[in-house]
Amino acid sequence: MNRCLLLAALLLAAVLLAAFPLQAQLQADLVDPKGSVEVRVGQGAWTAAKAGQFLNEGDQVQTGFASSVVVRFATHGEVTVNELTLVRLDRFLQEQGVTKTRLELRLGRVKVKVREPG
Repeated sequence: MNRCLLLAALLLAAVLLAAFPLQAQLQADLVDPKGSVEVRVGQGAWTAAKAGQFLNEGDQVQTGFASSVVVRFATHGEVTVNELTLVRLDRFLQEQGVTKTRLELRLGRVKVKVREPG
């Protein structure tokens, strides 16, 4: 009897964790690429960026001379990647209702706009 209750409790916990994860991976998207803008997905090759293209953790964006792109985070803001810049999306996830974002600016300049939730 106790084994059946324990098994049922474990099964219920597994179902709840699958249905309501404590951590959710988020995506950002590229808006208005101008000039020479490239994206590196994971460890892949550099390719030309396209408006509306999605970025995940680990992806990188680089801009050339007189170039820029906006990386839009649906949950809270945007980052304008200025010319001659290399940036990596280190972390972008939602954990227990809190959005966590970390960018690694390897070279160049960015402009950050953050909106209040709601």
